[in-house]
Amino acid sequence: WPEESRIWPHLGINYVGTVARQEGYEVVLYDEFIQGRKPLKDLIRPGDIVGLSLVTTGIERGVKVAEEAKSLGASYVIAGNDSAMFRARQLLELPGRPIDAVFTSNSVGAIREFFRNADAVMGGSMQIEQVATAPEQVPYVSNEHSGVALERKTYTADDFFLVPDLSLFSEEYWDLVRNAYRSQFGHKHQDPGNVRNAIALLAQGCGRAGMGAICDYCTIRPVANVVLPPEGYLEETLAAYRAFGINTFFNVTDSAFEMGVLASQLQQLGPVDSLFIYGRAQMIANRPDLLERWKGCVSERLLINCGMDSGDERILQTGINKSGSKAGSRLEENFRALANIKAAGSKVHLDFSVIFGSPGETRESCESTLRFVQHAIDTLGEQLDVVEGDIFWVNFGAPCSEIFTSYEAAQKRAALAGKTISRDEWSHYFARHANALAVPEESQHAWYTFFTDITIEQAWAYNAQVREMVEQHPGHISGREFAFKPLIV
Repeated sequence: WPEESRIWPHLGINYVGTVARQEGYEVVLYDEFIQGRKPLKDLIRPGDIVGLSLVTTGIERGVKVAEEAKSLGASYVIAGNDSAMFRARQLLELPGRPIDAVFTSNSVGAIREFFRNADAVMGGSMQIEQVATAPEQVPYVSNEHSGVALERKTYTADDFFLVPDLSLFSEEYWDLVRNAYRSQFGHKHQDPGNVRNAIALLAQGCGRAGMGAICDYCTIRPVANVVLPPEGYLEETLAAYRAFGINTFFNVTDSAFEMGVLASQLQQLGPVDSLFIYGRAQMIANRPDLLERWKGCVSERLLINCGMDSGDERILQTGINKSGSKAGSRLEENFRALANIKAAGSKVHLDFSVIFGSPGETRESCESTLRFVQHAIDTLGEQLDVVEGDIFWVNFGAPCSEIFTSYEAAQKRAALAGKTISRDEWSHYFARHANALAVPEESQHAWYTFFTDITIEQAWAYNAQVREMVEQHPGHISGREFAFKPLIV
């Protein structure tokens, strides 16, 4: 078992593989995060088209894979996923051109057009709007507000929804996924040995982002495009998953909770055993009727993943940009969301996250967050599955990444911490790294120096305290660390 075992199969490469097979290609999918590293010579043959899904934490690893793929005779290497979109120009400018093209959107249509015209694209005679093959072709792609507003106009339902061919992953792969999931979440299920879990995309977009309020750290593209699936899609998708034995669904729509129409449609199609969805504290707090509707979609358990971020009102109001509405208390909404989860009964469970290091963070605000975590543990009992502590990660493409290109944006965040940042300091720690492939460590540390009143070391220490608190909670799941825990089978 690899130490970096994951508990969910990779839907993105499954989508790409499904389209490729539909267009007549022989397809091999390989997921390092679940299957571990394997010699590329065992996977890549001369003439192959190699597609890479690049995540923020693995973009530099992806470049090394691309370089080796080319050395093994791959005819074309193309990169996708959100991190690739945000750094498309940088990827296409790499020495030696190990990456030939970058998908600059999540459009299923663009993927299909690529495979239908791959020979022409590879020969340089076909241009696909959302596939960049040269730095000058890269469009403006960012979760900053201007970029989101521009992109929202370009998508339709056809860009998002596809019934994936689940058989593209080997049975060995599915066994790895299921055993990893059962080892961590099995005790939360009535019949752990029969749990078969998979990711599904049952709708698209986040209602908060659709209204223009995008979390400062959000790197999900295109999160502001809120789209419900076309008629027949849900029925066909659920039928395909059920035929494959899937009974535990992770709907990766961010955020699905406020999509009442979606919940009603899922209820009509009959309950699934277990369902994971993303939700917002603001909606969970203010719409208990929607909570009841979602509960009706499951026969066993509903797990809601929610970013509650902080236990401090000031941080929630000014440091997070968590809501388009500034009316009312964000902290009170967090407390009310917990109460509503509790009142919904034993079918409903919560997985929430907190961050130590938002703009303006202090030791006092961190202590408030710890008190909130303890309140959640005391309130929810067995209905609390996971509390994930984290630092504030600065990633290119997220709204916070404007600090690399705008001195004024950096000044604004520094002011939230009662600090200043000089233009020379900004140039040294941020501006000169604006075109880096990944955010360097010195910029991550500088975030804490200039925009918070704690150090990154203190942030990690607070995360350790959250972990210790949760580990004393009976029936807990350890949080993000479950993805990296070595398994014994």
